[in-house]
Amino acid sequence: MVMKPMDERKCNECSVIEDEFHVVMRCSSYEEVRNEVFIGITDANPPFGGLSEQEKFVELMTMNDELLMCAVSKLVKNICQVRGCL
Repeated sequence: MVMKPMDERKCNECSVIEDEFHVVMRCSSYEEVRNEVFIGITDANPPFGGLSEQEKFVELMTMNDELLMCAVSKLVKNICQVRGCL
């Protein structure tokens, strides 16, 4: 698989650069699956709900708690299902 240059990675839904942050945190295509997972993460880790969008993304990408890593895996899987890549 050849990666496109960043400036060519446009989101079909939002017409902005489609980077990892956009897909995980902002894209309206994944809002439902994102909210479902974020509710579960906040239930398990209440401070997560009070974090900024940027802080949530960093937390998601650097978690070392097994339950929270499973939640992130679920989010990625659900996003892939919505995208049709699974």
